[in-house]
Amino acid sequence: MTPRRNVPVLMATVAAMLAARLTWGRLLPTYYATLGATERQIGTAFTLFSAAFALFQLLGGLLADRIGRKPVAVLPIFGVVVSVAWMARARDWQALLVGHVALAVFASAQSPGFTALLAESVPPEERGRAFGAVSLAARIANAAGPALGAWLLAFYSLPTLLWITVAVGIVVSLVRLLLLQETLHRVPPEVPDGRQPAPPSPSRSVFLYFLLVGGLYTVLFNLLFGGPFVALHARQAMGLDDRGLNLLFALGDGVAILSAPLAGWLGDRVGHRRMMAVAGGAMGLGVLGWALLPPGPLGTLCFVLAAASGPAASIAYSALLTSAVGSARRGAFVGLMGTLTGLLGSPAGRIGAELRAWAGPAAPFWAGLATAGALALALSLKRRSDRG
Repeated sequence: MTPRRNVPVLMATVAAMLAARLTWGRLLPTYYATLGATERQIGTAFTLFSAAFALFQLLGGLLADRIGRKPVAVLPIFGVVVSVAWMARARDWQALLVGHVALAVFASAQSPGFTALLAESVPPEERGRAFGAVSLAARIANAAGPALGAWLLAFYSLPTLLWITVAVGIVVSLVRLLLLQETLHRVPPEVPDGRQPAPPSPSRSVFLYFLLVGGLYTVLFNLLFGGPFVALHARQAMGLDDRGLNLLFALGDGVAILSAPLAGWLGDRVGHRRMMAVAGGAMGLGVLGWALLPPGPLGTLCFVLAAASGPAASIAYSALLTSAVGSARRGAFVGLMGTLTGLLGSPAGRIGAELRAWAGPAAPFWAGLATAGALALALSLKRRSDRG
């Protein structure tokens, strides 16, 4: 039997941790600026964050296959807590960067164990729905966190919000430690998509396929919602303050709450490859439309479209990746892909900053749309293990 109890535990802990982090997370680019960083330095900071997040996923994946999914999904959260506490005490942007990069290291290390644990907590044919359920919890947190942050900022400073995240992180780590069930060596042989068993190790063609798709997806994410450019554009071109920026993200993620479970359900039926291609295109078009249109309902609608497409792309990619290899090597494969594709995508922050300085504030979003087109083309390289 698969330990289905893990799914609601992961949903609850993801929601709590993300809501706390997103009371301040979307404001980090402007906080760097407040502490004296230039735009190029902010772009470099996010490039370093992306590189650090990539580098330690392989180590986390290897550990998840050796010592178990649960320890790797739990213990690094204590490191996240220490990193956020360091950020709360930062008095200049260089000190903030140290804590920011350390946060990436610990979050990166726990990511493969978390992904493998979730994938193995349900039968293979329900994997898309499981990722959709956790994504739903994340989207609720993504909407609640910025809205809560906008309210709290009327009474407290941003460092105080960081200290609140420290307290929440301690509770989350203890809950996972007590309630999660290990899945390594307990999962029966799998038949992904009802067709053929997942191979124990990925073939060369599968490896190259996910290297290409994952690399393009990481670049797309880092140019859009994973980088500083949306926040910088909203602040400088549209005149939004910290509270207004938090409310904008809360609106987008509020609508995304509806898309997460639908995306998982549709992906299980029409194919996660198709779902990812459509969602990536909607992200690129939506953010670019928001940036080019004057402030108003139509621009906001474009932003909401992009935000609602984010979970669909993430769910589809996770479902494809975890179905590509058997459980014995799943953690290592997820970690390896996370490391390699993260390194491929990490320069996007610096490249976007240079594009912004050279061609204007919307330039990173034009690059994002081009990347979305390349991603759709890469996904059209049909693989036998993916339906549709």
